[in-house]
Amino acid sequence: MRAAGIPYLLAPNGTAPNLERRRAAKWVFDLVLGRRVMNGAARVLAVTDAERRQLAGLGVVPERVCVVPNPLALEEFEPPPAQDRFREIWGVKGPLVAYLGKLTPRKRVDVLVQAFAQLRVAKATLVVAIFMHVRWSGPLVAAFSVTGFVFVTILIVLVYADLATR
Repeated sequence: MRAAGIPYLLAPNGTAPNLERRRAAKWVFDLVLGRRVMNGAARVLAVTDAERRQLAGLGVVPERVCVVPNPLALEEFEPPPAQDRFREIWGVKGPLVAYLGKLTPRKRVDVLVQAFAQLRVAKATLVVAIFMHVRWSGPLVAAFSVTGFVFVTILIVLVYADLATR
């Protein structure tokens, strides 16, 4: 496209840095094609300021980076959920720390668990809701998902054990 004079946008959605999974393949891709594609883009879209900083660290000219947050359709929440409905359903009392997302290294769930362990309150609840496309994936993904869930459960148990000894 660049050779034909057609401007294009690139939206890496957090995948520009070589952070996780298939690192060797990502390194080869970046070496052969990735950096050239990124440098040739008329604009590079970042979802957050953190991604904008990552792109700058990778050498993308700051004037070519535009931050465009992920869309949120607020009309899907009309009427808005009743406040404290989650707490009522699950019997949560006291401070609540919640995470909803994929269980991948770049999401840094380990930092959330460590921060939760440092809370100076007698009782708090940590909710980690993990979503992946496990239902439509193969058995290997399902096995890793179960393993990840068990790992997070162990982390939570260790945090509560640590809190109980304080």
